[in-house]
Amino acid sequence: MEVTLSLFVTIIALMIIPLSSFQLSSAASALVVPTQFPTIQAAINAASSGNTVKVLPGTYTEQPTINKNLILVGSGAQL
Repeated sequence: MEVTLSLFVTIIALMIIPLSSFQLSSAASALVVPTQFPTIQAAINAASSGNTVKVLPGTYTEQPTINKNLILVGSGAQL
């Protein structure tokens, strides 16, 4: 009985660890305006190619330039 329970726990752990790793790496690639960066351009400048810049509700008076491969997500957008 103990061996079966231990095997079951190991199998569950092996299924959960890769999923949580994916979620962590995905969350780490999101830059949030204005909580992490004061402007959209500041977040774009700090982002690496492939990152996501999330823009929370607010008024942003700027004309950002995007010169890399990014995902720009506005308030209320669902991916």
